[in-house]
Amino acid sequence: MCLGSTAMAVEVTWDGGASTTSWFDATNWDTNNVPTASDSVVINGAYTVDVLTDGGVANDLKIWGGATLNTNMAADTDTFNLGSAINMREGSTWNWLGRGEVVCSGWMWTSDNAAATSLNISGYVSGGPSLWGVSNQLGYLTFTGNNHTAAAAGGFYLRNDNVVKFVFDAAGIAPFTINNIDLFDGTGGYLVVDFTSYVGLGTFTLMDASAGLGAETFVDETFLGLGARSASVTYDSTNNDITVTLTPEPATMALLGLGGLGLLLRRKRR
Repeated sequence: MCLGSTAMAVEVTWDGGASTTSWFDATNWDTNNVPTASDSVVINGAYTVDVLTDGGVANDLKIWGGATLNTNMAADTDTFNLGSAINMREGSTWNWLGRGEVVCSGWMWTSDNAAATSLNISGYVSGGPSLWGVSNQLGYLTFTGNNHTAAAAGGFYLRNDNVVKFVFDAAGIAPFTINNIDLFDGTGGYLVVDFTSYVGLGTFTLMDASAGLGAETFVDETFLGLGARSASVTYDSTNNDITVTLTPEPATMALLGLGGLGLLLRRKRR
């Protein structure tokens, strides 16, 4: 992983001068040069920036002012190396799609309560920031589908009014794998699980911590698209993971029981 040196970093700001959305178009930056590993990169404003190929680098990255960054590389071996820190604020969005590895040696964090930011992961993200955390408000962190692979080398630290959302597809959900999870003593935000696209039952791992799971839980758990099902979340400090289990709701179980009893009585009458 790359260790950035913010003391030596030169600030490079997106100005969209090339009238494209590509990170790699030099005239999209105020220096008319594609950022290097020693540059402090700022995307500030209602811009959309796409990283679609291997080789993007920065000393650190700021996504501010409602900007949208799309990371959608083609190969597992492609990298987007962001040095020492990633900072999101002011209603900005980062969509992690496709394949590739996002590398950061430090924190991914936010510092703004005024407008919630969004980080959406539906593709393959190997490595990722070594630490995930917040100063004030991350906003919305969303994992979608069974095909994503999201793993971080460090810990996941969540607090204040943050929302972590898992959106099932028809095949279920893939877990977010990290080193350890700390939900900060009951101030660690909210869990939302959306089952709308999944029609089955079963137990699924949402977050898998290889080293440790703290004793804290999410402040609140919300389930969407349950239909005739019930859901419950388990915080397993032995296996260091957070799982959700889908079962038929009690009324459905009772109806199934009555149906079975009726069938048995009919058979006896015969």
